[in-house]
Amino acid sequence: VLVVGIGNSAVDIAVNAATIAKKVYLSTRSGAWVLPNYLFGKPIDHYASRVFLSLPWWLASWLVESVVSVVHGPPEQFKLNPKQSAFQTQPTVSPALLQMIQRGYVEVVPNIQHIGHKQVVFVDEKTEGLTADVDTIILCTGYHTSLPF
Repeated sequence: VLVVGIGNSAVDIAVNAATIAKKVYLSTRSGAWVLPNYLFGKPIDHYASRVFLSLPWWLASWLVESVVSVVHGPPEQFKLNPKQSAFQTQPTVSPALLQMIQRGYVEVVPNIQHIGHKQVVFVDEKTEGLTADVDTIILCTGYHTSLPF
């Protein structure tokens, strides 16, 4: 199974698919900071207080990145390789993704270069011709949210 995207829906689908699929690949071109549901025993959104949100974005981002790196390790360790700071994009929250990556159930791969019959070739500067054989591709590359009420 190949899941394309690194948002909350993509990560949830990858984690759930990993419980039944032989192998799950998670393709991302921009990487992500993956935050846990709970941090120090409290829901992660508990920390989104007025005081915290009043900090300059770069300071708040640095604090979150530092705490996540200390608690879980740097995102590069999981091949997540975020291209932006934690608060320059919507955060990805998952209680299980990092464990699934560590156990080898989910493999983070770069952006797709092209798709063949049952083979996907990824853009990879380090390993030329990185490929994966997949029989299902799930696109989670963007949604338009509308709350008209």
